[in-house]
Amino acid sequence: MKYNDFINEIGRLIEKGETLYDAKDMHNNSEFREWRHHVTACIDAIKKEKYDINCQIQYRSFGRSNGYFSPGIDALKKLYNRELKDTLNELNTLVDHHKKFGEPARSASEQPIARANSAHNVNVTMRWLWDNVSWKFWITLCLIMLLIFTMGIRLARSKVFEDACVDKHGEISYWCDPVKLIGSFKP
Repeated sequence: MKYNDFINEIGRLIEKGETLYDAKDMHNNSEFREWRHHVTACIDAIKKEKYDINCQIQYRSFGRSNGYFSPGIDALKKLYNRELKDTLNELNTLVDHHKKFGEPARSASEQPIARANSAHNVNVTMRWLWDNVSWKFWITLCLIMLLIFTMGIRLARSKVFEDACVDKHGEISYWCDPVKLIGSFKP
């Protein structure tokens, strides 16, 4: 799709959108739904051509309640008309910018991807981590390791662990005594 074709189609859709104010069923109106579908399809097609288009139509509810709370039909109709007006304003801005400034430059979205791919070629070693990771990370990592070690000692000294390790004859189970556990494995 060429940008001029996109602008011509948007102009036609703006004219159609102007007729949709106060639509009886708001977002359920068949003409509105068809219009919204054409607008989003047109915007998606031009975005595939790497043009950055500022239109938030996909985030608008157009008078649809969220299901938990309905503010009433009058409030929903106001919301529908306001969001329709916002969308038409965005589309009119695209057409006006095209008339004033011509076709915009395509976005350079491929450049960050190339830079991101080159970052994957770095060999991550302990030295690289030491040089490239902030000191706050290292302090946090040491504190987490100290916390885990302390919790392990507390668990080993707890009544729950002691009860689990002593069998009904008062002897310590193999899995709780490392010396017995290692001694039970014979090559």
